[in-house]
Amino acid sequence: MNMDYEIKDKLNRELIEYKKSIGSLTVRESKVLQKWVESGNSVYTNPFLISNESGRPMDYIGALHIEKEICEEHKIFQKVDTRRKRRRVLEAVARHVAAIRDGELHYMNNVPENLCGSESYKTAEGAVSVLDEIIIMLNEVYP
Repeated sequence: MNMDYEIKDKLNRELIEYKKSIGSLTVRESKVLQKWVESGNSVYTNPFLISNESGRPMDYIGALHIEKEICEEHKIFQKVDTRRKRRRVLEAVARHVAAIRDGELHYMNNVPENLCGSESYKTAEGAVSVLDEIIIMLNEVYP
């Protein structure tokens, strides 16, 4: 008997028994498992190098589920990390806007009384109002 045939036959029998023991598989799981076995691999190994508690390779479907969980957790972590970055940027923008507003307020507080109605004063007053609104909106995004 041909050795390759014997190995393939053993792997296919193993696949049939494995499918019976594991219960239902999704179509995708069934396809990738079939390809894995057709490539000469056992259903009791996996391409992810994931091991069980005893240090032996985890079965293919079990490892596939863990790999999927790891990917989903990574996506969640990336979203959280992105939110943190956005929050830091918005906080920095709010600080800079507040500094500009404070500069305008300083100007307004130090303008001689006879210039309080000047165009420069009115412009500064308008800027302070707009900057206050921007600060409020930025703080509403990430309270």
